[in-house]
Amino acid sequence: MGWRIASRPCVRVAWDDGGMVTSNVVEFAGKARMPRLGMGTMALSIEGRPDRATAIGTIHAALDAGVRYLDTAWSYYLPSEPGPDGTGVPRDFGYGEMLVHAALASWSGPRDEVLVATKTGYRRTLEVTNRDAEDPQQSPGDGASASASERQHLQAAGSRYGWMADSRPETMIRDAKESALRLGVDALDLLYSHGLTPRFRMRIRSAR
Repeated sequence: MGWRIASRPCVRVAWDDGGMVTSNVVEFAGKARMPRLGMGTMALSIEGRPDRATAIGTIHAALDAGVRYLDTAWSYYLPSEPGPDGTGVPRDFGYGEMLVHAALASWSGPRDEVLVATKTGYRRTLEVTNRDAEDPQQSPGDGASASASERQHLQAAGSRYGWMADSRPETMIRDAKESALRLGVDALDLLYSHGLTPRFRMRIRSAR
C-alpha cells in the first residue's frame, strides 16, 4: 500500500472594482476545484463528542452544504482505558478517521470530489503524566513509549486526557498505513505531522 502527499494549495485570485480579492475555491492535490471552506472533525471525535450517528449526520450536512475538504487525524480518539503505555488500546485509535470513512461511504454525493486530510505525530493519553521507556524502538499503541522527557506532553489541569507527541519516522510510517486502512483508501490525499518529538529534527520542504 502506498500513499501520496499533496503539494500546498494553489489559490486562484480574482478582481473586482475594489481591487484584488481571494477566490473562494482552490485546486488541491490534483482534485477538481473545491470550496475553500473545509470541515475539521476533532470536535466529533474527542472530549464532548456527540454519538456516532449525530457525528456522521453532521459530516453529511457539511458535505450537502458544499464542503469538499475534511480534516481528521490518527489521534482523534478518546482512550477508553490507559492500555500498556497510557495511550489507550487499539479499539480506541483512529475514531475520527473511521467516522469520516463511514460518513463518506453512506453519503449519496460525489465522493471523488472530496479531499480527506489526516495527521500523524500525536497520541492521546489517559491519566498519565510521566512514563519511562521500556523499548524506545516501539511506538505508542504497540506496548511501549519513548521517554516522557523526550516527548512533548500537553494536559489541561483537571482533565483526564492529554496529548503526547510521537513523530518518530517508524511511527509516522505505521500511522500512515493504518490511516489508509481506516479511511478505506489505497492512497492518502494528504498526510501531515500533527506535532514534533523534540529529540527528532525534521527538515521542512515546501512544494510549489
